[in-house]
Amino acid sequence: MSSFIIKIFALLFMSIDHTGLILFNNSQILRFFGRISFPLYAFLLVEGFKYTKNDKKRLLRYFICILFLAIISEPIYDMAVYNTYFYPYSQNILFTLFTSLICMLIYEKSENYIISKIMSIFIIIYISLMTQIIYFDYGFLGMMLIFGFYLISKNNYNKKFYVLLILMYLLFKNLLNDFSYSSFGILLSLIFIFMYNHNKGYSSKIIKYLFYLYYPIHLLILIIFK
Repeated sequence: MSSFIIKIFALLFMSIDHTGLILFNNSQILRFFGRISFPLYAFLLVEGFKYTKNDKKRLLRYFICILFLAIISEPIYDMAVYNTYFYPYSQNILFTLFTSLICMLIYEKSENYIISKIMSIFIIIYISLMTQIIYFDYGFLGMMLIFGFYLISKNNYNKKFYVLLILMYLLFKNLLNDFSYSSFGILLSLIFIFMYNHNKGYSSKIIKYLFYLYYPIHLLILIIFK
């Protein structure tokens, strides 16, 4: 399964998740399937970083694009979910993805010595804790999941580590927050991750930017139907 196909599924499950949250009073059935989307986006983010990290111009565009979308999407996200254009107690997922990119870059650029790597990990943990404090979507655990995906990909660990990582995420998610049956939908994301064939698949500039713009556009559509 190419990254293009995984992107399609990520968009689909994200749409199901937000539809359940916004239009169907936080439907646990819809959100169960919607939970598949976050690990897929995390996985795709890591893959995108892996193939752009050595190209400064492409990496900068990647950073700018996600940050720009995060900023313009925030009032749309707040209106869709909280019925106000400004809600300080929840920031959209794109801010989490952008901050995760920064964390991966910090680790990547740290010197190849054990002390330097350990220091970079402490910095990443600190940044991740800050995202929890300022209410980024998925917060500390989401950041750690993405960074874990990055370490698995960077070191070519066996795919079984994805299972372990997601199980740990589920455990802490339900221990630290109210138990939620819908959260177990995240396990289904492993099907798509295991089927990934390391191919990019279909690609064009128009499709690329449509993928980026889909996030605010689908929220605007949900606001209309709300």
